[in-house]
Amino acid sequence: METLVFSASQLAEVFGCDELTIAQRALSGELPGLKFGRSWVFPIGATIQRLNEMALEQAARRRAERAVPAAPLAVAFPVPPKRGRRRPPVALPELPQP
Repeated sequence: METLVFSASQLAEVFGCDELTIAQRALSGELPGLKFGRSWVFPIGATIQRLNEMALEQAARRRAERAVPAAPLAVAFPVPPKRGRRRPPVALPELPQP
């Protein structure tokens, strides 16, 4: 008969990690597991589905981190107002001296 669930130790062996890591991920909800007494069991179908979801999420995150933002089509720089040439001061007529 084919096994439909993994134990925490079996899953840790498949993943190449510690059994404690599997239990912590199950407690946090990252891995779909059921706790029976002191041990965890992991339905194979749900575990594979969750692994697929996690792989896609992480790949999307890596793509987003690596993505180079598109260059803007135009860049606006502040332009100081133009100062025209100053007109020379108007020459005032001389007034007669008293």
